[in-house]
Order: sequence, then C-alpha cells, then structure tokens
Amino acid sequence: MLAEFGDIVVSAGVLDQLGAAMNSGRAMFIHGPAGSGKTYLAERLAGLLCGAISVPHALYVGGEVIQMYDPVVHREPEGSGSADDAFHSRLARDGRWIACRRPAVLTGGELTLDMLDLKFDETTRYYQAPPHLKANNGIFIVDDLGRQRCSPTDLLNRWIVPMDRKVDFLSLHTGYKFQVPFDVIVVFSSNLPPAELGDGAFLRRIGYKIHVGPMVENDYRSIFMRACDEHGIAWCGETFDYLVREHHVREDRPLLACYPRDLLSQVR
Repeated sequence: MLAEFGDIVVSAGVLDQLGAAMNSGRAMFIHGPAGSGKTYLAERLAGLLCGAISVPHALYVGGEVIQMYDPVVHREPEGSGSADDAFHSRLARDGRWIACRRPAVLTGGELTLDMLDLKFDETTRYYQAPPHLKANNGIFIVDDLGRQRCSPTDLLNRWIVPMDRKVDFLSLHTGYKFQVPFDVIVVFSSNLPPAELGDGAFLRRIGYKIHVGPMVENDYRSIFMRACDEHGIAWCGETFDYLVREHHVREDRPLLACYPRDLLSQVR
C-alpha cells in the first residue's frame, strides 16, 4: 500500500481505509466534494492488484460466441518471475487463454443499464461482454455516480444480487439466461453522500464508505510544491501563504487537491 501510494499526498486515515477495503475484496464507496481527488485515488487502487490472470479470448454459450478479451482492458503483464514464467508457459500451450494484468475498468456519466448487458453485433454475429464481466479478477470503477443517464437507484439495484452472491446473470437475444462470475471489486465514486444514492438494503452491501474531503494545510503545501516542480515554476512560500490567507481562509474555500494543478496550469 505504501509503495503504491508513496508518491502522492493522502491522509493516513484515508489510506488505511482504502487498504482495508481492498484487502476485504468488498465494494467501496468513495465520496466527497468535487476536486478532492476521489477519481485519482480510485484509479491508483489498480496498482494494488498484483499477479497475472488468465483471460479467455471468448466464451461459447448456447451456440453463441461472446468476445471476452479486450486489448484496451486486458494488458500484458509487467515483470516476470519463476511463478509467472510457469504460468505463461502453461497458457502458451492453450490458445484459448491469454495472460494479462488484473484489469481496471473506469466508467463515468456515459454508463447506462444497457451497457451492463450483452451487446450483439449484427455484422460480426457475436456478442461483446459487458464491462463488468471484462473486469473480473480486477476492479470496476463507477465514477461520478449520480450523473449517469439512468437513475442511481436503478443502477445500484442492478448490482444488489451480483455484489451479494458474487455471480451475475446475462441473457442471449434468444432468451437463454446463464450465470457468470462477478469476482470484481466495485468502486463507486460520487460527490453525493451515500444516504442520497441508495437505500439501506444496498448500502449494507457496500463494505466501506470512505470520505475524501479537504486537506490540511501541510498536505496542501506539499501538493503545491510538487505541482510547481511538475510545471517548472519556482516555489515561493510567501505567494502560497497569500493564496491560503486571501483566497481560502477569507473566502471560506476548502483546500482541495485539484487546485494546485489547476491554478499553476493557468499561471504557466
């Protein structure tokens, strides 16, 4: 955990909660004001998933082909070791599978309920697996929950059974229904508090509700200093103190992680 997040500024309390959530394998809800760094933290969680996995090129169900392997989602493993080499050697002898890093799939406001079902391509005559099926053995991030083109309640209700039983059910256009694994850590990210997005039946299936809020001044200073280095701007402590005093304290504006990069990009 410390190795993956050692290059970013985040409070120890948030880091402990993220580590516990990932270790549990249960769904988590990261919430807080816009610009607090929720999405960035969620994406960095993928670095905690180690080891290669085997992904089938396709599934054959009810006489139909479902494409599983997606080069955008399933990346070649990094590094090698004796265990990984043996794993890759076994897969090389079986062309149905391919070795990949554990996937991390990010969706945002474009997510609809239809996207969580099989998509049949009339031209190729085979199906595309939905994103959460491709994310098996990894994480699936639903960013900006509440901004999707479907209501949060409908979206959350769609996953009550999968998150509880670790299986999902999909249907072919013929009406044939079948079961698939739901071995994925779901990460919800939203500006809205959990109580406004779902009822108790759903919220109790989310093991961790993690609040990412404004920063303390020392952490905010550290981010500003790093942002100055990245943008090639000389650090000036007096300018920083003026910013905090006149534009944060006086105007009651919270110290959010997004401001250093945004402000220095404009200055440059």
